[in-house]
Amino acid sequence: MGSIPAPAQPSLRWLVPIAATVVPTRAVRGTLLVSSRAQLRRAGLFEAYRCHLSESARTTLDGSIAASWIPIDIAHAHFAAVDALDLLESDILAFTRLAGEQQHHVFLSTALRLVRATGLTPWTALPAFSKIWDRVFEGGALGIQQTGPKDARVIVAAHPLLRHRCHRIGARSHIELALSFCAKHAYVREAAYDRRNETMTLTARWL
Repeated sequence: MGSIPAPAQPSLRWLVPIAATVVPTRAVRGTLLVSSRAQLRRAGLFEAYRCHLSESARTTLDGSIAASWIPIDIAHAHFAAVDALDLLESDILAFTRLAGEQQHHVFLSTALRLVRATGLTPWTALPAFSKIWDRVFEGGALGIQQTGPKDARVIVAAHPLLRHRCHRIGARSHIELALSFCAKHAYVREAAYDRRNETMTLTARWL
């Protein structure tokens, strides 16, 4: 799959710009799927989830480790199986937050220490958090724009996994988790999802 144009955006201050063309996501770090499957086990949903996987997808996922790169088609199979469970949004948010705390424990612990030591704000924390993208996804892009004194726009571009409801909700939860270490309250909402261009826009606000 070739590169696709990045979404056109208004003239706002870019904290993390998106390149003119972006290669779509083609692989996912195993830690994302391993932690997601662990949450399904804890919730007693694992066997129901596995019923929605093909035999080949089950075999690949069962053998996956956190440090491996998982092909995009297997990641699609995982998230489609989660969507098939028709979970409540509140459950997906709770699962994702627990998984995110485990995945990014080192980063978030470091960020919290910096908050206490230097008064780190969301405007410096968000660009730092965006660096996690390249550790978790091969391809795609994450951009951040400042839209107000305590408001930002987060753009996820060229990311085919956005077609899955659980993944879009999970992305919101990860951003809220990062902001929670620098703000008293943080709110992240899905403003738009463009399936054709595999792009999602989130709005973030904090107090």
